[in-house]
Amino acid sequence: MEGRVVIELSKSARAVCPLCGLAISKDIVRVGKESIAQGPFRSIRWHHPWCFSENYPDTDYSKMDGFVALRTMDQTILQNLKKNVDSKNSEKLKSSSPSSVSPPTKVGKPVNVMALTPADLKRFTMPQMSISYKGARLPVGWKSYSTLLVYEADNLRPSEKIAAFDFDGTLVDTNVRRPGADAWKLLYPNVAEKLAFFHHEGYKLVIFTNESNIDRFTNKRQAAIDSKLGRLKGLMDITNVPMQVFIACGKSNTGDSFRKPAIGMWQILEHYFNAGLPVDRERSFYVGDAAGREGDHSAADSEFAEALGLKFLLPEDVFGAITGPGSP
Repeated sequence: MEGRVVIELSKSARAVCPLCGLAISKDIVRVGKESIAQGPFRSIRWHHPWCFSENYPDTDYSKMDGFVALRTMDQTILQNLKKNVDSKNSEKLKSSSPSSVSPPTKVGKPVNVMALTPADLKRFTMPQMSISYKGARLPVGWKSYSTLLVYEADNLRPSEKIAAFDFDGTLVDTNVRRPGADAWKLLYPNVAEKLAFFHHEGYKLVIFTNESNIDRFTNKRQAAIDSKLGRLKGLMDITNVPMQVFIACGKSNTGDSFRKPAIGMWQILEHYFNAGLPVDRERSFYVGDAAGREGDHSAADSEFAEALGLKFLLPEDVFGAITGPGSP
């Protein structure tokens, strides 16, 4: 390669990646390749890291100018990019050959949370899933089982690596006093870019969210469903990456095994919604805002991750400080 290569957080959204033709959002990691022309002037062309890695697979980001100034999460992602590019073909072979897949990792720390029993899991079958929920209609692509709603994008692919997220307060800003499918906004301006980042790294993107209003509002259940599912659709339309969504509709303090911090949603994912491919929990992670800190409404997210042995991250660990037009 001619010239040096630098790495930094994008200062604006003006640059366009020459390899994919898409804009590079503000506050997302970008890679600059310096071109050396005749004369005193030099120019830098900025790229998405995943695009750069596919074209320059021998890139070692840790040796680039600017790497040490990045957030720890961004450093980890970049260090894995070369490995993921090199292993792309072997990953495909693993997904088609059960004998070559490593067994699931063990369950996490023994925290006191609800879980589905082996008998519960055995009773679950796909034909039992319904296209409605307690008399309320579900949009195309959504199905229900017990107090669980599930959605899978048409082009979703199974993966050993899961990038899992809470929804409200993690990806989007919402208010319980403002119902409606359009009553939300991105919590961070770089959410779409970050999710695309993980998708290109080979993660399956999964949302696990509690929504007790769907069960609580018996007379307005259709409105509650339309509101929640409409917001999720809005996010998926903006991000334009395939996702899987699990919604626990049960109310708190009812012993519902799907409602976080209970791990039932994850158990259903592992057993029935990953095409038989075991999930590697050591390479997966979960992002949520309910961490039991002062001011948090609960510790449901951190306890959910801890019970499963997943790496737990706060939204700011992944997306950075809340700044820009997408912030509340």
